[in-house]
Formats: sequence, structure tokens, C-alpha cells
Amino acid sequence: MRTEDLVAQVERDDSSDEEDFDFADGGWTEDQVFHEIALARTTGILDLSFAGLADLPDEVFNIKRLRVLRLTGNGLDSLSPNIQQLEELEVLDVWDNPECDIPTQIGELTKLEVLSVGPRCQLPSSIGRSRKIRQLAIGGNNLGRVPDWLFELEELEVAQLWGNQFTELPDRWDRIAKLNELNLAKNALTEVPESFGALRRLRLLGLEDNKISQLPESMVGLPIVNVRLGFNRFTSVPPVVSSWKDLKILDFFSEPGYGIYATAADDDGPDTDIEVADISASHLRKNSISTLPRHQVSSSLEDLPRSLQELPSLEVLLLHGNPSLQLPEELLGNFTRAGWDGSAKAILEYYFRTKEAGRPLNEAKLILLGWGGVGKTSLVNRLVHDRFQADEARTEGIQVTNWDVTLPDQQSARLNVWDFGGQEIMHATHQFFLTSRSLYLLVLSGRSGSADADAEYWLRLMESFAPGSPVIVVLNQIQRDPFELDEVGLRRRFPDIRGFVRTDCAAGQRGVGIEDLRARVVHETSNLPDLKVKFPAAWFEIKNRLSDMQENYLSFESYRALCRTLGEVNLAEQEKLAQYLHLLGIALNYRDDPRLRDTHVLNPHWVTEGIYAILNSSLLAAKKGEVEAADLLRILDSDLYPPERHAFLLDLMRKFELCFPYHDHPNKFLIAELLPKQQPTDIGDFIDESPALRFQYRYPVLPEGLLPRFIVRSHALSTDQPRWRSGCVLSWEGNRALVQAEATDRAVHISVDGPADGRRRLLAVIRSDFEHIHQSFRFKVDAYVPYGVRGRRLMVEYAKLVAAELNNMPHVQEFMDGEFYNIPVIELLNGVDLAPRTRTPRGKGLAKLAGKKARIFISYSHKDEKHKEALENHLKVLQRSGLIEVWSDRRIGAGDGWRGLIDRNLQEAEIVILLVSSDFLGSDYCSDVEMAEALRRHEAGECRVIPVIVRPCNWLHDSALKELQALPTDGKAVTEWENADTAWRIVSQGIEAAVRQR
Repeated sequence: MRTEDLVAQVERDDSSDEEDFDFADGGWTEDQVFHEIALARTTGILDLSFAGLADLPDEVFNIKRLRVLRLTGNGLDSLSPNIQQLEELEVLDVWDNPECDIPTQIGELTKLEVLSVGPRCQLPSSIGRSRKIRQLAIGGNNLGRVPDWLFELEELEVAQLWGNQFTELPDRWDRIAKLNELNLAKNALTEVPESFGALRRLRLLGLEDNKISQLPESMVGLPIVNVRLGFNRFTSVPPVVSSWKDLKILDFFSEPGYGIYATAADDDGPDTDIEVADISASHLRKNSISTLPRHQVSSSLEDLPRSLQELPSLEVLLLHGNPSLQLPEELLGNFTRAGWDGSAKAILEYYFRTKEAGRPLNEAKLILLGWGGVGKTSLVNRLVHDRFQADEARTEGIQVTNWDVTLPDQQSARLNVWDFGGQEIMHATHQFFLTSRSLYLLVLSGRSGSADADAEYWLRLMESFAPGSPVIVVLNQIQRDPFELDEVGLRRRFPDIRGFVRTDCAAGQRGVGIEDLRARVVHETSNLPDLKVKFPAAWFEIKNRLSDMQENYLSFESYRALCRTLGEVNLAEQEKLAQYLHLLGIALNYRDDPRLRDTHVLNPHWVTEGIYAILNSSLLAAKKGEVEAADLLRILDSDLYPPERHAFLLDLMRKFELCFPYHDHPNKFLIAELLPKQQPTDIGDFIDESPALRFQYRYPVLPEGLLPRFIVRSHALSTDQPRWRSGCVLSWEGNRALVQAEATDRAVHISVDGPADGRRRLLAVIRSDFEHIHQSFRFKVDAYVPYGVRGRRLMVEYAKLVAAELNNMPHVQEFMDGEFYNIPVIELLNGVDLAPRTRTPRGKGLAKLAGKKARIFISYSHKDEKHKEALENHLKVLQRSGLIEVWSDRRIGAGDGWRGLIDRNLQEAEIVILLVSSDFLGSDYCSDVEMAEALRRHEAGECRVIPVIVRPCNWLHDSALKELQALPTDGKAVTEWENADTAWRIVSQGIEAAVRQR
């Protein structure tokens, strides 16, 4: 029978649909519900998840052969006793229907195998009569005690029992000995019963967020693969853990504010489809991280047993939030999209290596920030040298001072004090050196009358570049210019503030508040998590040798040779030490960029003074930011900055998006920070053109350098167009866009004009670049779409429009000039987005793109970088559509093995794009390695290879390439097209077709 006929039959059978059930706001339509009911009559599966139901239609209980009923995320307050009519039911999912009353008739479902109910639902004891239940999720129901009926379920294999306020467990677990997954997280347990030893099939055990301090000896030898014990009262690893030879994940994660939870604690509810043995990094990341509130942590691990090194399968060791172990944060690993990036083996090797021979580092970084003239240098002199000079010269760049202090436990520590110049032009370079886990002093004064705004600005920047770092706010020059701050409001918005101190260096013999500030600095220093991290003995020798060197820099190979000489021969440990030295500011090394990785900077002044000399050059100011290699010979001291090091400084500026090269003049760069401030006069008409497509970003603070950074990222589109410090004009595919920042309203305004067809594509490219920049900000950036009302523009928040669409709301209301206006949701969204978002009825109210993103790998010669950038600009349109994820070698991350990471991404790519030119074909690595491997995988059906001819060359002479369909049309090189945008548009369309066909 056709689907249409089934639906019609359901409708004929029902004489009172509207009286039988109701919808919650934002739910499905009645037709959608009955459509699913009709299909269920033949499939035996009915999924009404997130349908917005307040109760169920009676027709559901007439589907005699129904095997699966999913009701997650509705508004059901009870389940009908008619549930007993579903005699064939095997799966019942009533998750996320809070306080839903479960009838006793559920016990009549004798074939039920999977049941999930919660949270805060009443559970009848009759559940125990469903003896075939294998998977049970009743988390978050606040039961208070483990129900007796649980132990009647002798076939039970998976039990999700988290968040039920259990204070003790009955000693009856031998009754359900088939358990292979048990989650008791977020209860109030103090002990684990002996009968846990009878769970001889147990593979996953979740006990995190309880009050447990030991595990019974009866658990020796269990086949546990994944155990979670964080947020408890363990001071040592229970001995039985070392007997679990199958153990792959050992989790003592106890970092405040985070937690590791089983799948049932996820927002999506219980996940009964994941194999217990699935411990891949992606599964760990996807199903484990949660921010549910948790009990107070009363203790942490004090040591680790050597027996952990003897566990043959241990891969993941999570020890965050255990400061007594004195492990560096980098070693503990981070959670990324790919999963946990740490190494259990590396953690254990470092721990036992430093446990006996290591000693605390007792060295940290103190950073002073604030505008010029607020007295930062005077504060440093008072704190460190107890002196004051009224006519102190302003700091140019960065001044680094060593300050030896005595901690409260009488140990000595060294603070590397970094005093940043406050000049506006220098702010973009602060990101070179702002590192997390440092202590910050934000210095303000009342002279300008804008102390509250200044505090907001600097605290937002610190929050972005050094999240989680403690901050002391200094109200300086307080006697000369008294002022106050909204301290309560600032503490609420910025929880990393540790205190406010009032000082004045010029007042009295010893200054005012200096002793208070000194005491606060020492106190906060003693609490820095990395201060007591243990360093191996060889690392101290290396650090001291580097600190004593007179050279400004050395090659990374020279650094490695020094490490070998002083006893550190392990290459990975050498790189780890290099990272610590970078964070401390002792020796800078930017390992995340292939252009910079081979230079180890021993003297931070060498970097700052060189770059500041460039930024402050009157020569470059006269040339409006354009710099050529020959100019650096005139600007920089040749003794300190030999010509072979000029490229390093420029590449460092490129890394932080301060400049870009002219591709037609490889030795010529534009420093966007040095563009003229004056907006060109000939763009006024462009601003006022009414047909333009408009978009806006609003910021809590407008970071200095935001528009220059955007100009660098989008420079390929602004060639031969006006550029100035706070804006630019872009040209692409026959469209023009004006992008400009307005400091007064802390916003970026975007206007796009030209053929209506291409406006959204150019806007998509612009938004892609801004969203990339926004990723480095911790503060929220709001987007707005204008709507014309009576000749004025009413700004509507973009996120509000998206939420309205996802909840099937055709209009949203906005208020202006005393009136409410109904704003058409779809009309506005379709005007600024590439295509209407697609969503499925059971998408939990979230937009879902059809299909998985295709992974694209771009292989190219670096001499064709401008063509790679042009391609990436066009691919941004597909990226915003959710179709692709692009990888090229510029995405290599810190500490990654360069060639290894390239090879790995090449192996994982579904589509490999070859940018073919004579340089590409002549490159041993591009042609003989990357292209050869891509073609091998293409022949094996593992990926698709697309040659893109960027410059004329004899590519048809390559027998393998000529068998492939090259782009653009007929393999005509991009540079031979009259309009390059046309060629790249054809290329992007060909790639899109390949993605959709995969």
C-alpha cells in the first residue's frame, strides 16, 4: 500500500483526532504525526521524538505489531495504561519527558528489552515483571534508593542509574551478573559493595561524582575497559585497578566546571546503540563531556602506582584536576573535535621520571596590560626595585624584568615580569606573547575618565587570548586622579578577577598600596597551577643554559643538539620542553607554523623591537603600509637583524595576520595596521545604495586590529580596491562589498551590492572570514539582519531568526518607536543565507544538514599559493553550506609532525584537489608523493581526485592525469581565462557536483 493510502486510512479510522491528543508549542503538524503512525503499521517502528506532543493519539496503541516506540523530548505528563496493548513492543523510549507518570501496566510488556525513562518520573515496581529487559536507563529520577525490582531483571546488560540520589547500594549485584555497562555517576555513594565482584562481564563502569574513597578487593580481575572515577575522594588509585588487564580508559578527571559522564548524561539522553567497547577518541569526545552541576570535590590523587605502566591496553588516562600529581597541563591533554589528544604512556613516563629526580619549576610569568600613561613601568620599578622616577620614559614594545619572590611556604620563585607598551598600534602584537596560565595585572587610571570601559576592553582581550588566567585589577595613580570601578559587576562578568588593589607610585616615601599589591601578587603566584610542576633535572640545565645565552636566537636543530648534550635525547620531550619555555617567555618558538618552526627565539626583545621598528617606521607610514625586502635593510639594525632573518619577522607577522604578500611581487608586503585611517570619499554613494544586501556584527568591545586582520584574511578580494585602517571594499564575481568598523557603536557593518544572485555568495565568504576571527574571541559576537520599516532599518538578531525558523515560527516580533512589527523569518534568512536550512522532523529542534561533510585535501606548490587562496575563497561558499571541510598544510597545529600530519589527512580525504602547474609537476613531494598516493587511492575507489589546472603546463603528458576530468572546462588553465572568477566558479561548481555525487 502506498504511503499516501496508509495516511488516508489512518485518517478514516480516526473520528476525533483533535480531541484525542494535543501539541506543545513548536511541535509537528497533525499530518506529520499520522504519516509516521501510518508507516509504523508496516515497519513496526514509530519515532515521535521531539514532535511536541502533550499526549499520544489512541491510534498508537492499535498498532499490534509495534516493536519500537520512541517518544524522546515531548511534553508527556503520563503514559496511557493502554500501553499494555502493545504486546510485541521491544523498545520503549520515554526519555526527556520530565515528571511523566509511568503506569503499572508497563509490566505487561513481556517482550520489552530496552527501556529509558526520565528525568523526574515515577517508576512502578511492576517494571520488574518485564524480565527480558537488557538495557535500562532511569537516570535523573531522584529515586533515593536502588529499587528492589532492579534485581529481578536477570537479563540486564546495560544500566544507566546516574543522578538518583543514592547514598548506598544493596549488596545484591550478583543477581544481575550479566551487566556489562553500569553508570552510577552523580549520586552520593560512599562505598561500593562486595557483590560488584560478581559482575564478571562488566566492561564500562561509571562512578564519577560520588564520595567514594576505595574499591573492594572482590573486583580484582574484572574485564573492565572503561572506568570513570573522577570527582570522588580517592587519594590514590585503588589497587584493584591494576588488575584490570583489558583497561583502555582510566578516568580520574576532576577539573571544576567540567566532567566526564557516560552517554546517558548527554543532552541527547541514553545512547543504547553505542557498543560498550567503543572507546575511540571521537566517541569519548562526543559522549563524555558534560557540564552538569556536580558535588563538591573533597580530595584528589596524591600519587600514581607504577603498576599502571604494566596495563597492556591503557590508552586514555584523564588526570585533570589532580594538582598534587604536579603534571603540566599540556601533558594532561585537551579535548578536541577528534577526541582526547594526550598519551597515557607519556603521562606515566613523565610522572615517574620526575617523581624521584625532578623538582618544582617555581617560575611563572607576570604580565602587565593597560593603556599608555597609566603607570605600568612605575609599578614594576616599585614592586621589583622599590624605586620611583617621576619622568619615567614610556615603554616602547615590551620590557621583561626578573623578580625573585618568597612564597608563603618560604620557597623561592621567579617571576618573569612582562611590561607591555600601551600604544594603540602595538595591541595587535600582544597576541604574540599573551599566554594562558600566567598572572595578569590590569593597570587602570582615572585620568581619562573611561576606567570602566577600559577595564571591559582589556578584560575581554585577556579572556580571549589567555582564558582562565588570574587577573589582579590595579587602580593606579589613585591619589592624583581618584576613581571607582563597578567591582561587583566586573567580578560577575569576569570570574578570573582575583581582586582590586588601589595604588599610587608617586605618593609618599614608598608609594601607596604597593605592599598590598606585592602581597597579592605573591599570593596569586603561589596558586598558579604550573608553578609547582616538576621538571626533570636535565630540563633545568637546558633552561638555565638557554637563559644565559647572549644570542638572540638559534636554530631548532641547535636547540636539539643542546638538549642532547645536556641529557635530553627524546625528540618528543625536547618539543614539550620547547613549549613550556615558550609559555614562560624564556625562549619563544612558534611550532605551529612550518615557516617559523625552525627558529628558537631566546630574546623576546629581539622579536618585539624588530616588529615595533617596522610598525613605527616613518618610511612605511609614508608608503601607507607597503614594505619591500629592501626597506627592511634601512629600517632594521643589520647587526641585530641580518637579512636572512628578515623573512622570519615577516612570516611571524603573517602568522598573526598583520600583513600579507602581494602575489605578483613576492618580496612586497602590505601591513594593514599601517593603512591610512581616513576613509576614502568616493564610497559614500555605495553606503547609501538601498538595494544593497546588509549584515552587521556587534561586539561587547571592538578589538584593536579587527579590521586590519580581516583585510589580511580577505586581501585577495580587495586587490585594486580601496582599503583603510577600519574598512575595505571587496570585489568578487561581479559584486562589490563595503566592510567597515565603527568604533562608536562597536560594530562591523557589511553592505553587498551587485547582481542579486551573487550577493549572498560574497556575504558568505565575508562571514566565513569573520567567523574564523571570532573563534579567537571568548566573548560573544552578535549578528544582525536589517529589515526595512517605514524608511528605517530595524535590526533583527540573526540567532533569533534561526531559532524562530527551527521552531516553525513564520514571524518574530520587534519593537521600534512605540510599535510592534511582525518580521518575516524565512524572507530575512533567505536574503542573507546561501540556501534555506534543511531540517528533519525529529531533529530535536536543531537544523540538520543532509549528509556528512566531505573532507577535501588540497595539494599544491607553494609557488601557487595565490591560486590556493582563490580556490579557498570560492570553497568558503560550500563550507558555509555544510558540504565540505577543507584541509591544506597551513592547518598544521602546534607540535604536529609536519609530514605525518599531511600524510594522515591525505589518507582521510574523500576528495583530493591537485592544483596543477609546472611547479607542481616539478615538485618531488607534490608529484611523487602526494599526487602518487592520491591517484593510488583514486584507483582503489577510496577517494576522488580532481585536477585543477591553474597555470599552463604539459599536464596531458602525465598518463595518470589525462585520464581524469580536469577543471576548469576542458582543462583550460585558470590564468588563461579572461575573468578568473568565472574559472574559479566553474571549479567550485565541479567540486560541489563531486561532493553531492559521493
